[in-house]
Amino acid sequence: MRLSTTVHRLPGRSGPHRLVRPAFRLPGTLVSSPELTKYGCISGPRADLLRLAALLRFAALSPHTAVHIPLRHQLPVDGYQSFWFGCRPPLDLLFVRHDVGLRPSAWPRVRAAAGRGAPLAIRVPDGHAEPPPPYAWTHPRQVVLSERARTLIVAGPAWSLHRAADSLFASGERIPGDRSIHRHGESLLDDWNGMVRDDDPRPYPVEFTIHGRDPVFHKSRWAKESSVRRRPAEPRRRERPPHRAAVDVRKVKS
Repeated sequence: MRLSTTVHRLPGRSGPHRLVRPAFRLPGTLVSSPELTKYGCISGPRADLLRLAALLRFAALSPHTAVHIPLRHQLPVDGYQSFWFGCRPPLDLLFVRHDVGLRPSAWPRVRAAAGRGAPLAIRVPDGHAEPPPPYAWTHPRQVVLSERARTLIVAGPAWSLHRAADSLFASGERIPGDRSIHRHGESLLDDWNGMVRDDDPRPYPVEFTIHGRDPVFHKSRWAKESSVRRRPAEPRRRERPPHRAAVDVRKVKS
């Protein structure tokens, strides 16, 4: 996949050397963090999930780059997203490898230091890898989710970020044939439950899910709208003129 991005050079020798942002908007995507309730999710249409997968894969391939996706100013577009995101504000996304050396506490400073960017076109291979077995997610390989400055930071080793990108890619490709998408316009597509590190002492586990919400493939909605448009109009009844009594012309003349 070929994407248009903007690259910002960062000063200093430690941490990321450049910050990459997409040059396009993801209008249907919202992100929530699992820090408060131990439940978070990414919700978006097929096109946005495929682009997120490509950006996450680019971050996994780049040892000195952090990928920032601005999403915190977006609003829920329907009742479904209002249910999940109405009580907590949407967040930005930040994809970064562990070996880049970006601490979550340093993210506000790094974001403020990003100056004027330059256009950069990137080409990222699509993901078709088989899902790893559950036992592959040992503690060093798990993805770490942290929230800082209204940004959900997704950090992990390159191998783990590739697997997370495969999950986003597979979720996006699953939307056109998903029955729940056809009937209701939304569906739970995948989860990162075993992939995400859980250091919270609360007894219930952390959950992070991928939700698809795509009105383009909501067949029930289009069927209802098309039936309304194709409904034949009722024929107009022709009004008859009022009855007039017959008048004898000879009597009128006389």
